[in-house]
Amino acid sequence: MFTHASWTENRAVSYTRLAFLGDSVLGLAVTAHLYPRLEAERYGAGRLTKIRAQTVSGASCRAVAERLDVPERLRVNAPDGVGQSATILVSTERVLASVLEAVIGACFLHAGYERTADAVVEAFGPEISQALDHPVDFKSTLQERLAQRGEIFAYAVTAALYPRLEAERYGAGRLTKIRAQTVSGPSCRAVAERLEVPGELAAAAPQGIGQKASTLVTTERVLASVTEAIIGACFLHAGYERTVEAVVEAFEPEIEDALEHPVDFKSTLQERLAQRGDIVEYEVTAELGPPHDRTFQVVARVGERTVGRGTGRSKKHAEQEAARAALDDLDAAGTEVA
Repeated sequence: MFTHASWTENRAVSYTRLAFLGDSVLGLAVTAHLYPRLEAERYGAGRLTKIRAQTVSGASCRAVAERLDVPERLRVNAPDGVGQSATILVSTERVLASVLEAVIGACFLHAGYERTADAVVEAFGPEISQALDHPVDFKSTLQERLAQRGEIFAYAVTAALYPRLEAERYGAGRLTKIRAQTVSGPSCRAVAERLEVPGELAAAAPQGIGQKASTLVTTERVLASVTEAIIGACFLHAGYERTVEAVVEAFEPEIEDALEHPVDFKSTLQERLAQRGDIVEYEVTAELGPPHDRTFQVVARVGERTVGRGTGRSKKHAEQEAARAALDDLDAAGTEVA
């Protein structure tokens, strides 16, 4: 049994860690269901991403939670004395979405991936159909950035991290940072180079592209995307268990490095900008939601130029996300902010 973080002083029984796990299982289950059913000529990666994003959105999770009577179950199990707080919490989209992800995470731990994935697809059937018949055009930068990561990749790292890190020391926020560092562009590039992916790409390049091929196969963004594509192909060919084992083995040095040497994105960004004499400043642009469920939106700026945007449940978390977005853009462009 798990509960809301504000209802307990013991982080281990809060739903947030299970939600961290369930989020990856949900994304993978929906992706694996959609991929073989939608023909490649009509449904490219961008369109698939939008359909998946709509299917697993907060609004969709809330609808599924309400069909499963999750709000009432939460209300019944709320501790004595929380009163009106319980009523407000169990009707909040963010809370219901997180609790539903926690339920998925708990099902995964209890029943394994296959049974959980089948149940997820059944529960989200109306939302999948709605996303296919009436797609919503998500245009937020955050949504586009999240879409770039393969779901099997995130799932594999999540499944590897979750049981290894004790709940009292590693809450959902810290787990998220460790996973983000593990699946970052530099990490993917390092793994690709160990697996000799650049050489394989160069050898398979069409004749006549010459120097262009040599440049592409050493680019971090290309190597990261190709690594994710390889993971996706392995998943289709060998299934999730063998693929997850291979991913964890390949990324073991990156996982260990993220655990032993966690990156402070704000400090890293400032160090890079300092080489040009620039200073980054952070500004809260919005505070959304009630006090018990507040979300902060932050922009990172160098002078008048916005270099990154982030969202988080605290100002510090949102600033770290903005710094990470700025670093990702710097790495992708191969240049420093001017």
